[in-house]
Amino acid sequence: MRRFRGSRLAVLLTTALTVTGCATVVDGTAQPDPSAAVRLDTGGYPTAPRQVPERTDPNDRRVQASYELSGHLIAPTEIDAAYDWLASDARTPVFPSLIGLTLQFGDFPATALSAGDTFVGGAISARQTEAHGTAKADTPRMSTMLFRYRSAENAAGAVRGLKSLPAGTGSPLVGPPESFIGPAIDTVGLTTVWWAAVGDYLLGVGFASVPDADARGLATRWMDRQVPELAKITESAQQLLELPPDRDGVMSLTVPGTTRFQDGTQLTLGYLTPRAWGNSANGRWSTKAALFERAGVDLIGSAASIVYRTRDAAGARYLSDALNTPQPGIELSNETDDQVVAAAPSGVPDARCSSSTTRVTGDPRKAYSCALIVGRYYIQTDLVSTLTQAQQQAAASYLLVKDAK
Repeated sequence: MRRFRGSRLAVLLTTALTVTGCATVVDGTAQPDPSAAVRLDTGGYPTAPRQVPERTDPNDRRVQASYELSGHLIAPTEIDAAYDWLASDARTPVFPSLIGLTLQFGDFPATALSAGDTFVGGAISARQTEAHGTAKADTPRMSTMLFRYRSAENAAGAVRGLKSLPAGTGSPLVGPPESFIGPAIDTVGLTTVWWAAVGDYLLGVGFASVPDADARGLATRWMDRQVPELAKITESAQQLLELPPDRDGVMSLTVPGTTRFQDGTQLTLGYLTPRAWGNSANGRWSTKAALFERAGVDLIGSAASIVYRTRDAAGARYLSDALNTPQPGIELSNETDDQVVAAAPSGVPDARCSSSTTRVTGDPRKAYSCALIVGRYYIQTDLVSTLTQAQQQAAASYLLVKDAK
């Protein structure tokens, strides 16, 4: 499920699927569309903006709530620019279920954090100072985390649960909010983790291979930034669980078809802000932030295709060029780029396709994807097994988006 130059969050999510061994089903099977333009081969994918179904599973409702929280989660890179590369400390970028919490934190901390299933959602941004290709066992790593609960008392319950477990190394930070050292996150090797409850929120920041004095300074600076950011979240806890399935119509422009995990969640389905996308995607956080700011990206819809809404047509073209063509001074990904240009779909303007090798589902295999520009929108199709399917998704995406404002 890898994207052009490492811009896709699903690499993390597929890894989570592999580790947990969850059974999956795929929602949104393509159906023939008699209104599709005759000249374009859309393969039965929708060709007009669709009605996005409500999320009905309790865990699945937490997915969008968690991405909303991620949009207000201050990333390590925003505190210290050296922590720029995605770290493997995030096994999933959001925590919508007990399974996700257990995968990340282990059994006992997960039970504490769920606080009797009263959590509304959670998110993590995990970064390190070197790319995976050059990182070593002692490469400094920093993770920031944000959870929300149905009430302040529920958040306090999560605090009591964490405090009941053996604490990791370190001592509480000085100054508000009142913090405490929680258990080490052994599943990912974070040895020092500070937690602090603020109303119905729980804030966490963890480190590995960072000297105590440095970690304390970074954690204090992060708390100072993160606490005021909470005031920008205008929804109540209950309203987060009742977020609509679409925002500004961006999801109606995506091609349907996402993996549903055994816990009922569709982790790659949702609308994200640029910060939430940066916290969830692979590669360099700062690079995406800079590209999105210059292109004026303000909203991203993710399903079987990804739709980026930019400032204008020039912004969409800039984003396409930047993500598909090396730019001076911009390093886009820590992944080996083995992409080979493939034929674009006939009749679709401003489209390009490529093949690459993916290992996200096990053994190496060839996969195909296409990208296109339609007005102010930049679209990436899913990574699929045949070029024809990728071309069909691109053709359908063109028809889906061509009349969007």
